[in-house]
Amino acid sequence: MKLVREATAGATEAGDIVITVLPGEAPGITVDLKGKSVVLKQFGNQMKSVIKKTAEDLGVESAIIKAQDNAALDYTIRARTRCAIERAI
Repeated sequence: MKLVREATAGATEAGDIVITVLPGEAPGITVDLKGKSVVLKQFGNQMKSVIKKTAEDLGVESAIIKAQDNAALDYTIRARTRCAIERAI
C-alpha cells in the first residue's frame, strides 16, 4: 500500500495518542515516538511495536510515523494508527 499524503489521527487528551503518517522515501517503516519519559522508558518499545505491526498488517511498505503519546493503551494506538493510514491513502 502506498501513502500519498500526510495524515493525522488522535487527540492530545489523556489516554490518547496523536499519530501522524507521512509517505516514506525509502522502503521500511520508521516510528518516532514522543511522550512522557517515564511512560516511554517502560512501554516505549511495546508502543513502537504496536504501531509498526499495525502499519505492516495494513500493507504499508514505506512510511514515517510520528506519535505523541498521552498514556494510550494498545487498542487506542492501533485504532489511531489505522485511521491515520486510511486517511493517507
